[in-house]
Amino acid sequence: YNLNIQKKQHRERSQSLKQQRLGLLEKHKDYVKRERNYHSKQGQITKLHEKAVLKNPDELYFEMIKSSTDKGVHVKSRGNDALETDLVMLLKTQDFHYVKTCRTVEGQVNIE
Repeated sequence: YNLNIQKKQHRERSQSLKQQRLGLLEKHKDYVKRERNYHSKQGQITKLHEKAVLKNPDELYFEMIKSSTDKGVHVKSRGNDALETDLVMLLKTQDFHYVKTCRTVEGQVNIE
């Protein structure tokens, strides 16, 4: 028994000329797609609502201390705060000395 036989596709009728003034006729497959999308969104909303109801108002995460809100919307810091000038100067001198030592080591390797 072969199950790979193609079955006849049952096509839906087109919209009659009298009904065309009402706009596009929604076919069954379009309805099913729209209905599944709607129900998946409703499921997500109910889950979020349940989560909000069960939320402990006294709960605290340390990330909450660092974060801030702007007009009720959470704004997260990108972490690129300005460094102090003396720290920047120290880092630049360290970089300079590191490059200098690397160049001397390379120079010694080339001589040998």
